[in-house]
Amino acid sequence: MGELTAFSEIVSAVAFSLGRILVSLLIAVAAAVPAAVFTGTKPFLCRLFSPLIMFLYSIPKIALFPLALLVFGFNDAARIMTAALVVFFQTLITVIDSIRRLPPEYRISIDSVGAGRFQRFLFLYLPAAMPAIFTSLRIGVGAAFAVLFFTEASITRGYGLGRLVIESWSRLDYGTMILAVLLSAVSGLVLFIIIDLAEKRLLKWKA
Repeated sequence: MGELTAFSEIVSAVAFSLGRILVSLLIAVAAAVPAAVFTGTKPFLCRLFSPLIMFLYSIPKIALFPLALLVFGFNDAARIMTAALVVFFQTLITVIDSIRRLPPEYRISIDSVGAGRFQRFLFLYLPAAMPAIFTSLRIGVGAAFAVLFFTEASITRGYGLGRLVIESWSRLDYGTMILAVLLSAVSGLVLFIIIDLAEKRLLKWKA
C-alpha cells in the first residue's frame, strides 16, 4: 500500500469538490426557480413544455459532459454546469408541481392588495416553492456528487476528489484512494446537514 498523500493535497481536493458542488447548486436553483414559477403559473405553458422538460430530464446528464466540454472547454465551468443540470431539472419539476397546487385563493388575496409581479414572486410563489426546493436539493446532492466525481476523474485539468481517487489508484496508493472515497461521503453528509438546518431555519412554519 502506498503512502498517504500529503494532507494539504487532500484538503485541496475536498475544497475544490465542495466549491464546485456549491456553485452548481446555486446555479441550478437560481435558474430553475424563476423558470418554474413562470411556467407553473401559466397552464398553457405547462401543457406546452411538459413533454420537452420530461424528455430532457430523461437524458443522463453525464452524457452531456462532452457537449459541455465543447462549449466551456476543459475547465471547471464544464464540470459545474454538468452537475448543475442534475439539480436544475429536479428543482424545475418539483417547483412547477408546487406552484400548480397553490390554492387560487392565495393569488386572489395577494392581488387584492395590488401586488406586482415581483411582490407575487417574493411573497407568494417563492415561499410556496421553498419546501420543493429543499426536497430537490436533498435528492440532487447525491446525484450531483456522482456526476462531479466522473467529470473530475475524466479530465486532468483542475483537481478534486474524483481526480484524487484516480491518481491514487494509478500509483497503488490505496490508503489515499479509500480516504478520498470516504471524504466524498462525508462531504455529502455535511451538505445534507446544512440543507436540513437551512430548512428548519427558513421554514419554521412547516414544522
